[in-house]
This record gives sequence, structure tokens and C-alpha cells, in this order.
Amino acid sequence: MLVSSNVYFPQQRSLVARRLYQTIALAAAFFLIEYVETQLIEILFIIFAGILLAMFLAGVSQELNEDVYVSRPLALLLTIVGLPGLLIGLWKLAGPDISE
Repeated sequence: MLVSSNVYFPQQRSLVARRLYQTIALAAAFFLIEYVETQLIEILFIIFAGILLAMFLAGVSQELNEDVYVSRPLALLLTIVGLPGLLIGLWKLAGPDISE
């Protein structure tokens, strides 16, 4: 005996529609991952540059510490102040010659 009820059974979507939705969702996920990756790669490059700069400053200040026998904080301070000063001095000396 069949009893009729007012329960609504939604129709199933066709296989083509499901594949289309899956493809759209997959493409959207791919583009979202690529966007996050491009934003993350800039942060990773900045972190990498910071690590390289720290290693460079530590190496120069260690050499200064061993050769001149100054404390490590003072050697680091001299390195931080001296290297930009050296670059600016070289720029001041070589800049006019290069521009001529």
C-alpha cells in the first residue's frame, strides 16, 4: 500500500552539471591557491633577504671583533654604520667620474 506524503525529493542534477560545478570549483581553488602563493612568495623573499643580511653583518662584525679586539655589540655597530658610510663615500668619489 502506497501512502502519499508531502515530502519533497529534489531532482538529482545530471552528470554533466555536476562535472561542470566540480570543474568550476577546482579552477576557483587553483586560482585562490595561486593568489595566496604569490602573496606568500614576497614574504618569503623578504625573510630570505633578512637572513642573508644578518649573516653578512654577523660575518663582518666577527672579523672586526677578532682583528681589532672590540666587543661584539660595538663591532656590530661599527659594521652597521661603516658599510653604508663606505658605500656613500664610494658613490661620492666615483659618481662624478661615471656621469662624465
